[in-house]
Amino acid sequence: MILDSLLKQAINNFEKKKFEKSIELFEKILEKEPNNSEIITNKATCLAELGRYEESIEQLEKVLNKNPDDFDGWYNKATTLYDMGKYEDALNGFNLALKISPKDTSALCNKANVFVALGRHDDAISIYKYALAINPGDIEILNNIGTVSYTHLTLPTIYSV
Repeated sequence: MILDSLLKQAINNFEKKKFEKSIELFEKILEKEPNNSEIITNKATCLAELGRYEESIEQLEKVLNKNPDDFDGWYNKATTLYDMGKYEDALNGFNLALKISPKDTSALCNKANVFVALGRHDDAISIYKYALAINPGDIEILNNIGTVSYTHLTLPTIYSV
């Protein structure tokens, strides 16, 4: 009962972007449940939101060492690596997450975002299209395809003038 209350408070603080307070609350929960992967992952997400990327990665590696098939662990690690500018490592992380959940459109779109960051626009568009086939009519995916297509096709023309 107390842990449920702490979790609700932590999530509430997270939604209000009070990440330090959320971390404190997640740590209280972890005192009672030190192996709770969901709580460790939530704490790692807060750390990443604060720009404490290395600490976030350390937390996520705890989760992945216990369960190498933890989708959320790989997804969040890859997202953090992307935020750190470690695009090749992020790509590897998203690939591992997608081995666990191959049709997760968030992981697919983030993988495509990595391809954009690496300048691999055709690969990005292919991945976005695959995600769109899974979730037809998704406005965000359609927007991403349009943005990458427009940028990829027009920027070389603009800069060659």
